[in-house]
Amino acid sequence: MCPRKLLLTQERIDQFAKAIDDFQWIHVDPERASKESPFKSTIAHGFLSLSLLTWFIERTIAFEGAKFGLNYGLDRVRFVRPAPAGAELTGRFELVKFEPHAWGAQLHWDAMVTDEADALSGWSRPILAARWLTRRYA
Repeated sequence: MCPRKLLLTQERIDQFAKAIDDFQWIHVDPERASKESPFKSTIAHGFLSLSLLTWFIERTIAFEGAKFGLNYGLDRVRFVRPAPAGAELTGRFELVKFEPHAWGAQLHWDAMVTDEADALSGWSRPILAARWLTRRYA
C-alpha cells in the first residue's frame, strides 16, 4: 500500500526552490525564518503545495482502465495558509462532476491539502483549496 501522507521536508522545499529558481529566505533559510518569520519556520512555496495534488490523488484513488491522466486546469485556487517545513500533509478529494467522453472522462474535484497535525487538533482550515480538473484517457 502506498503512503497517503507526505512529510514536508526542508530538502523537498529546497529542491522545489531550485526547480523554479525562487530562493526567497522564507522558504530556504531555516535559521533566518526561525528568527524573522511570523511562522518561526520555513514554509513551502504555494505552488509546491499545489503540485502535490497529483502525488496525493495517485495514492488515494484508483483509476481502473485508465491508460493515463492529464491535468486539464484549475477553476479556483486558494493558498489558505502556509505549509511549514516538517508538516505531515494529506490530500483530500471530493468528485463534484464527472463528464464521460469517447476518449475517457473529465473529472472536476474539490481538492485540499491539509496538515495532519492540525486535523488531529481540530483545526479545520486547509493549506490549499482548489477546484481541479483532470482528464483520464481510456
